Amino acid sequence: GGSARPSVNNDLHAISKRPRSGIENDYKPVKKRSKKKECSWVGCTNGVVNGGVCVRHGAKKQYRKECTADGCTNKAVQGGVCIRHGAKR
Repeated sequence: GGSARPSVNNDLHAISKRPRSGIENDYKPVKKRSKKKECSWVGCTNGVVNGGVCVRHGAKKQYRKECTADGCTNKAVQGGVCIRHGAKR
């Protein structure tokens, strides 16, 4: 007759199909944060914006130039206009 217990080969096969628990699945690499450069002004810990200094110590913010066409708020690409109003790509 048939036995009630599964054979040894079936038990091993079932074990190999289980997800592994342990170091492999629990390990998540930690992303290193890049160090932001600090303002070169003595004693200032603000982040650099432009030219090695922060806004407080003379860096100019770069402002986005807009298209000069009436009612258009797209970014100017060439000659003061956006691509839609005649700038070449």
